[in-house]
Parts: sequence; C-alpha cells; structure tokens
Amino acid sequence: MASISRAAARDLARWISTVLPRRRYGTMTATWGMSNPDYESEWEEEPQLMMATLESETPGLGLVFIGSPATEKHVYATRLAKILDVPCISMASLLRMELNPSSRIYKKIANAVNQGKPVPEETLPELVLERIEQGYLRGETGFILDGIPRTSTQAEILDQNQDIDLVVNFKSMNDINLESARNHAWEHKHSTRRQLEEYYRNKNKLLDLQVADDPAETWQGLLAALNLQHIDDTFVV
Repeated sequence: MASISRAAARDLARWISTVLPRRRYGTMTATWGMSNPDYESEWEEEPQLMMATLESETPGLGLVFIGSPATEKHVYATRLAKILDVPCISMASLLRMELNPSSRIYKKIANAVNQGKPVPEETLPELVLERIEQGYLRGETGFILDGIPRTSTQAEILDQNQDIDLVVNFKSMNDINLESARNHAWEHKHSTRRQLEEYYRNKNKLLDLQVADDPAETWQGLLAALNLQHIDDTFVV
C-alpha cells in the first residue's frame, strides 16, 4: 500500500505541475478554472490551460476540498488521503489538536471564549498551519484540507504561509434546488462560498467537480479528474 501511495502522490504532483486538460467524464464534470457543469457521455478534450510549476518550500502536495455539504466531500477527501498516504485535515481534527497552553493560538482562542466573543477569523488558518508544521516534523509529505479554508480571507492568510497546489470544488444539483427555498442565512453562506471559489479561480487553482447521484461514480470521476483513473480502487458504499 505504501508503494502505491507514493506512486499515486508522485503521479498527481507531476500532473499538477504540467499541463492540465479540461475534461468531462461520464455524468461528471471537471473543468479547470471555470464553472461550467454539464453532462456528457464520453471524454472531451478541451483547450489546455497551463498550471504554474510547484514551488512549495515544503515537500508533498497541498490539496483543498471545498463545496456544498450536500456533496459529502469529506468521504472522498478521507478516501483520497488514504490512497496518497497524507492526512485529511478537517475542523473536527483541528478541534482535537493538543495545543500548548502557552502558545499564542491557545491564548487567542481562550481569550475569545472567556470574553464571550467570536474566535478571530485568522485563528482557523493559524491552526491549519500549526497542524501542517506538526505533520512535517512527523514525516508527513502533504495534506488534504477538508472544508478549510471557509472564507476568502482565511484563504489569503493561508496562502501567505503555505502553498496550495489544487482546490477541488464539489458541486451538487441540490444547491440549485435550494434556490427556491433560500433565505438570508442561506444567501450569506452561498455568498461566502462563491467568494472563496472566485478567489481560487482567479489564482488558476480551482477544479470544479459536479457530483453524481452514485457515490461510486463520483469517486471514479474524482480519480479521472485528478488523472489517477489508473488506480484500481473500487468504491464500496
């Protein structure tokens, strides 16, 4: 399994660092740098878009999974992380982190909680950076961020300290169905997510992925979108 993980991570790194074709696969849509979900019955080659060469000072891949909660992106993030042999970092895992009580992040969180104030927005990316640093010290060679960052501001803070190679944006038809039932809270969340998408799209790092009704089809579509379709990994619900 370790050799497969290393090979898969190496293949993905090579693919990201070269030319990425925009393709459509089955009922899946994977478009580079733009949102254009539609449904095709076969692969279609589209104009290629150059991806900047990876220049991270740290080894390994930095992937981000964002999108609607209805897509259950955490399932695919966890599965891909296992294949690539990298950690899947989520809000839940960050909350389980053991922080030094004397650390700046710990004090910032404690002060906010004690004063009944919201935790500062920059705290989440700071926690992420702390977790990534701890991981590299343990020999981890990359990561997948599941649902993090949550805002474009957090993304900017993260980018100032850590290279993100690719952002997979999971899109669901349920988002469209919710249009008729939207309210102020929904509008705010949708606006925040849209700003985050645009932030990464403008950096030429966004890969839109339309999920299918069948999780197995979504999984195969994700592997195909990441040029990892050669991996023999059957999705079992």
